[in-house]
Amino acid sequence: MQCKICKIPLSKNQNYCFECGAKVIKNRLTLKVLFQQINAEVMSIDNKLFLTFIHLFTKPEAVIISFIEGTRKKYINVIQYFAIGLTLLGVQVFL
Repeated sequence: MQCKICKIPLSKNQNYCFECGAKVIKNRLTLKVLFQQINAEVMSIDNKLFLTFIHLFTKPEAVIISFIEGTRKKYINVIQYFAIGLTLLGVQVFL
């Protein structure tokens, strides 16, 4: 098994790559895993979605600079944020 990002070999019991810090995903994408991930991202105390939303309106330069510098763990992924925004916009237009 090797890291998908930096291609270094990983042991079976590693949860994160020691070189780049990427999370090692061992579970296949099932409905249960999807709901667990949504619960962890949206309902957790360390809520990245609302933190990203609040910081984009109060201090957007902090979010932009963190993405440019490569510190992306503090905020939600750009593609995920865009997908959530597009979905909410679609629901609003539909209603």
